[in-house]
Amino acid sequence: MPFAADFHIHSCYSRATARDLNLENLHYWAQLKGLTVVGTGDFTHPAWFAEIREKLEPAEPGLFKLKPELAAPIDAQVPASCKGEVRFILSAEISNIYKKNDATRKNHNVILMPDLDKAAKFNEKLDSIGNIKSDGRPILGLDAKILLEYMLEFDPDGLFIPAHIWTPWFSLLGSKSGFDSIEECFEDLSPHIYALETGLSSDPPMNWRVSDLDGRTLVSNSDAHSPSKLAREANLFGAELSFPAMSRALKTGEDFLGTIEFFPEEGKYHLDGHRKCNVCLTPPESLANGCLCPVCGKPLTLGVLHRVEALADREEGQLPERRHPFYSLVPLVDILSNILGVGPASKKVKTAYDETLKAVGPELYVIKDASPEELEKSPLPLLAEAVSRMRSGSIVLKGGFDGEYGTVAVFDAQEREGLLGQQALFDIPKPKKKAITGKKKSVENEPAVEQAGLFDAPQEIEEYPREPEEEVSTENDLEPKELLSLAVRNQTPKERPAPKPFALNAVQESAVNHEGSPLLIKAGPGTGKTRTLTHRIARLVEKSGAAPESILAITFTNQAAREMAHRLKDMLGENGGKVFVATFHAFCLTLLRELAEAEGRAISVLGEKDRLFYIKKALKEAGIKKIKPELASLHISLAKQQMASPSSAEFQDLENKAGAMQEAYAAYQTTISGLGLLDFDDLMYKAVRAIEADSLYRESLQKRFPHVCVDEFQDVNHVQYRLLRLLCPPEADLTVIGDPDQAIYGFRGSDAGFFNRFGEDYPQARIIELSTNYRSTETVLKVAGQVMGEPGQDFGLHSGIVGADQIMVIDTPTSAAESEAIVHIMESMVGGVSHFSLDSGRTDMDAGSEDWSFGDFAVLFRTRIQLPPMMEALDRSGIPYQVVDKKRLADHPGVEELLSYIRLINQTGTDLDLLRIMNFPKRGIGDKTIETLRSWGESQGKSLIEALETARRLPLPGLSNSQQIKLHTVWKTIAEARKKILDAPLPEALEHLMYTIPLEPLYTRSGNGRTASACILDMAQDFNGDLGKFCDMVNLASDADTLEPEADRVSLMTMHAAKGLEFRGVFVTGCEDGLIPYFREGKESDPEEELRLFYVALTRAQRRLWLTYAKRRRMFGKVISQDPSPFLARIKEEMKDLKKPFKRKKKPAPIQMGLFGE
Repeated sequence: MPFAADFHIHSCYSRATARDLNLENLHYWAQLKGLTVVGTGDFTHPAWFAEIREKLEPAEPGLFKLKPELAAPIDAQVPASCKGEVRFILSAEISNIYKKNDATRKNHNVILMPDLDKAAKFNEKLDSIGNIKSDGRPILGLDAKILLEYMLEFDPDGLFIPAHIWTPWFSLLGSKSGFDSIEECFEDLSPHIYALETGLSSDPPMNWRVSDLDGRTLVSNSDAHSPSKLAREANLFGAELSFPAMSRALKTGEDFLGTIEFFPEEGKYHLDGHRKCNVCLTPPESLANGCLCPVCGKPLTLGVLHRVEALADREEGQLPERRHPFYSLVPLVDILSNILGVGPASKKVKTAYDETLKAVGPELYVIKDASPEELEKSPLPLLAEAVSRMRSGSIVLKGGFDGEYGTVAVFDAQEREGLLGQQALFDIPKPKKKAITGKKKSVENEPAVEQAGLFDAPQEIEEYPREPEEEVSTENDLEPKELLSLAVRNQTPKERPAPKPFALNAVQESAVNHEGSPLLIKAGPGTGKTRTLTHRIARLVEKSGAAPESILAITFTNQAAREMAHRLKDMLGENGGKVFVATFHAFCLTLLRELAEAEGRAISVLGEKDRLFYIKKALKEAGIKKIKPELASLHISLAKQQMASPSSAEFQDLENKAGAMQEAYAAYQTTISGLGLLDFDDLMYKAVRAIEADSLYRESLQKRFPHVCVDEFQDVNHVQYRLLRLLCPPEADLTVIGDPDQAIYGFRGSDAGFFNRFGEDYPQARIIELSTNYRSTETVLKVAGQVMGEPGQDFGLHSGIVGADQIMVIDTPTSAAESEAIVHIMESMVGGVSHFSLDSGRTDMDAGSEDWSFGDFAVLFRTRIQLPPMMEALDRSGIPYQVVDKKRLADHPGVEELLSYIRLINQTGTDLDLLRIMNFPKRGIGDKTIETLRSWGESQGKSLIEALETARRLPLPGLSNSQQIKLHTVWKTIAEARKKILDAPLPEALEHLMYTIPLEPLYTRSGNGRTASACILDMAQDFNGDLGKFCDMVNLASDADTLEPEADRVSLMTMHAAKGLEFRGVFVTGCEDGLIPYFREGKESDPEEELRLFYVALTRAQRRLWLTYAKRRRMFGKVISQDPSPFLARIKEEMKDLKKPFKRKKKPAPIQMGLFGE
């Protein structure tokens, strides 16, 4: 029995969809339309997926149906003429916005899956990548090919269908952001694309002209945003009713009977045009105008017909071998609207629609199959004539363009009146229909073309997002129209990209080829210091004959070390991998491990949480109550950086607490040393002590590493400089590179003074300065120079890169408004994130012409407290982002527990590790049981770990059999994991551990916009070592190490974390006094370092720079008024384009009544 199917629809959880788009209404409207199979839509949205699980039950293989208790009352309301079986198929549309081949790609893809459990796993994967909760159609910064890989990985039986493939803005072959072929997008996975959705603005004959589409089934779907829009396009099957049968039909073309189509002229993007100027052109007319709007001169939106002509390699009328029938039809409400001469949403049309279905049958039958005699049963005159004309193509069409739907007419007004004569059209009964209820979401109804857009507002907005204390919601109903122009203003026609420094410049060459003495390189931001350093290392190997193992390259972050190592491998091949590239702390950890292994000892590095635990323990045991653990931790850290032991440490600024602090330091150090543990600062402290204590060992290291290169030299502290002096005598081949104007870590012991002292300690050193910038525009450099330099002084950095003449400074009333402004600019620069953002006017269609993607943007903050409103604004918009913040990962539930499991499996764990995982996951082991085990262990001289091992073999006093069984499960979990994963590759071992224990919290989204499991597995990919070393590496990570540089996501990070990074567009937020420069009562602040930090933030920008501030901001639990940062005043006025996109709503002045009522 043939049936119709509509796969691509949405739920009420998608943006700009009807509130009543629930499963009950889909079941109801599918019958009215004549559909047997309808997509669930949006199965990737967690709340909607929960409804699917709750309300549907399995039917035929791979299909589902509404549960009987829900279906029965709905079926009772369906006219007898329309009743039929309805089946649901799991479907979802995903928006992929990413960069590929140096162009921003924006394409939508529909995924069909037959299995709920596999769909759930697929959803978990997507949740680890981006935000799937804010929109039923999630936006992912993910290559469409990778999305296809994931689908095949989780369910090889799934179907992947590129959606509305010709739509200009969001499609596979679209003129604005698509590809020129299927293979260009999906590469080697192209054979897994079996079907293509043609979209409303094209029909099969248009697609037949492009041979690249041959061999694939052309499908059509409604993309419905409300239940009544179902089946405006649909697919016809002659197969049995099941997912496998439909899948086979789509793959082979057999039993696929064709498609129900819009007339393509009705689609919103059929012809070329410019909606703002009300210009609509055919492709030849567009070409004659150079594809520019004849009114304003801006580029036209080239429609589907134009794009098909561009890619066509067949003439009209030439047919592919594999093709299917199609039926171009007009939705029944549009026919009725034309007959009645009223709008399609009017009550008259609705009544006529209901009566027609009762009399004749479901809509698809009415418009496609019903005979003239059956149509005459309708109480509506002219219906049979209208349908006959539609089926024969005798209609009047006006093509849609640039987001405006086209129109279709069967009769003109005069003809209609003539045919009707004196017949009454409007005496049609008006039966009442009971509304169908279901779970609803507070979203906008599907927008009609004439609906007011979000940007239909004054040039300056009269309302703005407020702080939570002022108003319950921070979401802005009226969007700032002026912000559309903020993204593109001040771009000049002569803007050009940075020159790529394929060859070294003369100064860089001089630094690379220098030999015979130590070398200090002063390298400003963007001057190619990493490039210079890696070329110098390569020259040592290739020209000077240095063994790669004899070269030590030291960086300040693991991310920088990885980047340098990758570059060296590219330049030197296998030899590049032999260069010792590491951070200071990782290098010292390697030395300490070598020493420990030689003595048969094992060492382990404490994480920050464990460090605080042992500090609290030491303070408690010493009876010290006046010093907070965090303060003690800071002072112990600074003491170790100064190479001060507990007995020699001087805590002068603690005054009367200094003695107690020494006691706490000693107690803490005794505790962790006894457990074989090292904290972060011990790595440098103990390594330097070991080198100083043994002259033979020191000489061996000098011979082992005769060539030493140090990056970011301006940020070294006392112990790091002391290490360099030990490794490198005055005549050594030591190269250091850095910039004292970027010294920003004084608060944690770094001292830029060592940069200036270098010449004294290495008197033969040569000094070279790099001043050609390869990163930023001249405008950005000029602004940064004005911030750092004296008035009228040339700060020295130049790039020759031409860009905008000014930077944007944005004044906003609140931090919530600041975040919304930033989101709007991003949307506009990317060229919109959805059809709705374009059609509503929320985004300027002309703004995305420079191929910006989400990964091009960074939003920088002075402190973490600024993050929440920005994250909320991005979540509301659905824009994918990542928070570059080690603390958010470390604090995520399950991360510390995972590391504890690893240490216990690796037999380097402590009692604290065991305590942490005892009930993770829950095992019902009570505190009393743990205390009994601990007490028994202490009485036997055993640690808690040793006591647990005994408890699995022998009965212990005070413990019941059931209690010991629970304790045994802990030991068994660790022992079994040890057998399975110790010899496995690290990523596989970690994934196995996370799934089998299981550590479910790791699969929920962390505060950085991704799941903790995804972050951990990403860190493991590039790590070459065992589980124990991986734990140490995680504990040594910095904020920058959590950055995923290849991800197409907006990066949110502190200004400190941005050091060493660069982005095409940078927003420096919170440019307010008290934040920039930072000041908090009771805490010291260094104004000069704050200025350097601001300079670092500015110079992260390659092309565009926005500085934003808010007049009110929630900080430390209250809303406070803010003044602009004094650093902004250092920038000359002619360099700043100041914008105020929001303003308060003006209240009307009261009207005073006259004494006599006039």
